[in-house]
Amino acid sequence: MAWRSVVAAHFRRTEGKLTLAVAAVLAAAAVAGLVGVLSIGQRADLLTDLAERKGAVNAAAGEFYRALADADATSFSVVLVSGERVAVQQQAFRDDIVAAAAALDYAAKAVPEVTSTARINELTSSARRAYLATGALTTAERLSVLSSLLPVYTGLVEAGWVYSSRVDPVGTSYLNEASLLARETMLELAKDLRDATPPFGVDSFPWFAVAVGLAVVLLLIALQRYLARRTRRRFNIGMVAATVLTLVAFGWLTAASVIAAAHASTSAELSRTRLVPLTEIRAEARNLDGAQARALIFPLIGDLDGLTAQVNRIDGKLTAVRAAPLGTESQYALDAASVVVEQWRAAITRDFSATRPSYGEIAKAITAAEELKDDLDPAIASASREVDQSIQDARAALAGTDVGVAVLMAVAAAAAVGGLWPRIAEYR
Repeated sequence: MAWRSVVAAHFRRTEGKLTLAVAAVLAAAAVAGLVGVLSIGQRADLLTDLAERKGAVNAAAGEFYRALADADATSFSVVLVSGERVAVQQQAFRDDIVAAAAALDYAAKAVPEVTSTARINELTSSARRAYLATGALTTAERLSVLSSLLPVYTGLVEAGWVYSSRVDPVGTSYLNEASLLARETMLELAKDLRDATPPFGVDSFPWFAVAVGLAVVLLLIALQRYLARRTRRRFNIGMVAATVLTLVAFGWLTAASVIAAAHASTSAELSRTRLVPLTEIRAEARNLDGAQARALIFPLIGDLDGLTAQVNRIDGKLTAVRAAPLGTESQYALDAASVVVEQWRAAITRDFSATRPSYGEIAKAITAAEELKDDLDPAIASASREVDQSIQDARAALAGTDVGVAVLMAVAAAAAVGGLWPRIAEYR
């Protein structure tokens, strides 16, 4: 048809080719802007997930871990004290149980998945309970199982106290069964809830977005060379401006993404090397309190070796944390904790040897042993603040970048059109 011939002839001429170039620049700028905005948005969403969903679960798991370890140690201490201190220790235990339940409730609100009642009953059955700590469970399942086991654990402890108050040996059996449930199942489940690994992609380089930005720059350079040959003008101000703006946009995107990735990696590293180990050390120290009390109330062969091994494990983890760079406050706190561990080792050797002090003296020392907890809590709080701050810094690095890239690419497209349009008009 005649109109097709006219159109084809138009686009074979220079003004037609320049019109196609305008369309190509507009399309390329739109695609590049969209890719840039989506790249930043996806990374921001991952950081939000890290800060809110994953961070909430990690924080709740750490609080549950702490509270249950404290409760487990206190459950035995109730049997070692007398008079008004019994009620004080019992209230401390119940306060820790309330804190543990609140932590699970807080984490559950951040996890949208719901575990069916049938699945919970299956997992918490007597046949499955011994294998829970090694089973492959989802985060929602772990939270549901812990919520179901917490009243079971509390009931065993309360029953143990009742029988122990009657000087019935079965009371110790209840307390020991409760402690095994806490240490071998519940604390292990809580430990596995924590995940220091950042979400996939949050700490990666934005290769695709950078490649798209580079492709647009190459397109603009190729068009400038074409204009230089056709119009004999070495530079086109509009096209040069569009090229510079594109470079600025994707340079900003790259820098913001790299900075955010670095902060996300720092957060994960701090969590892995400081926050998680310190939380575990604190819990294991409280477990050792309970193990000492159990060994005094219900002695077993090998108690001294077992307690010494626990101290050695705590000391090894503490040494590893102290080897990393620390702030002055944390360094002092962990140095003091190291001294307490050494004193603890000597006390255990003394208290569970043939020449040990009287039962009453050992009981008093065990129920008063809070030095390590007091030293570790400030260091844990400091590490937690640093982890949170790194995530906040990562999010701050991306703030406004998506809008900035979109605006810069829109201006770049306008500049390119502004540079090409006068050249098109010259041929009309």
